[in-house]
Amino acid sequence: MYKYILALSLACSSCAFASSKIKQVELDNGVVVILPNIVRNDSPCTTQSWGLDMSQEQDHALYGLILTAVAMAKPVTIEGTQVCIGNGRYERISKVSIKD
Repeated sequence: MYKYILALSLACSSCAFASSKIKQVELDNGVVVILPNIVRNDSPCTTQSWGLDMSQEQDHALYGLILTAVAMAKPVTIEGTQVCIGNGRYERISKVSIKD
């Protein structure tokens, strides 16, 4: 049991999280770029922005959720994959939650 909990905590420790309102959403060569309203110091990529690869079907749902949060002016929590897309500039998003 101890090894399972340790492995689980190590797996989640590599994930990057940010919680804020979204400052800007733009499209750059098939990658949706999300600029948070906060400064990120934990980005594994060359910018602080998050990204969604629109050639991937699962990223379409995340994009819709992000646009909903922007329209409602709600803060979101974003979890990254530690994988860079868009020529290494943006961290790919794995999970988005809208906050109240």
